[in-house]
Amino acid sequence: MSLNDQCTESFEFNILDCTKGLAVELLSFEGHKEDRKNRLNWETASEYQNEYFIIERSSNGQNFERIGKLLANGNTNESIQYTFEDVNCGNTTWYYRLAIMDQQGRLEYTKIISIDRNANTFMSSIYPNPAQDFINIEFPPSSHDGIVLEFIDLNGAVLLKRYISQNENGSSVKLNISNFPTGIYFVKATNEAFSQIEKLIVH
Repeated sequence: MSLNDQCTESFEFNILDCTKGLAVELLSFEGHKEDRKNRLNWETASEYQNEYFIIERSSNGQNFERIGKLLANGNTNESIQYTFEDVNCGNTTWYYRLAIMDQQGRLEYTKIISIDRNANTFMSSIYPNPAQDFINIEFPPSSHDGIVLEFIDLNGAVLLKRYISQNENGSSVKLNISNFPTGIYFVKATNEAFSQIEKLIVH
């Protein structure tokens, strides 16, 4: 996978140079969960004046924070493998991406990947999806006291928040979303032990 067509402005580095693209050929970028950590692996086929990789993480797939940095190999025509471990991840879903900085100060991002560490799921069914006026959410039986349900837009703003009681027989809820603008949202369910995030499309 080539990164030559995905230039991005970075306010942290004050960069906006998208004329040539980075000379980094990325073969793969993937991640998986382990016992108490998430492991990220990526491989490059070739690199030219590659300075370092910045590892970024997000809880909603939109707002990212920097959690690590790895030095690159600079110039090589050989395949190079890299690994990074996120040891502060908990039982939730995390989204990751790499920011690649070259020696000329140019920055580009990779695709976004996700790692789901949920020990169980709260929302067994969300329908209809895509939705328009109303959405139905079903929850499986649980011994937990209840769930906080949030609807989050792509800017990270919470448009709707509800507390859903949950018991041994399970529960369901029907919510009015007719005032939501057309777009993509994240439905986040959280209780005392776990968290789950699902994507919702509103027409």
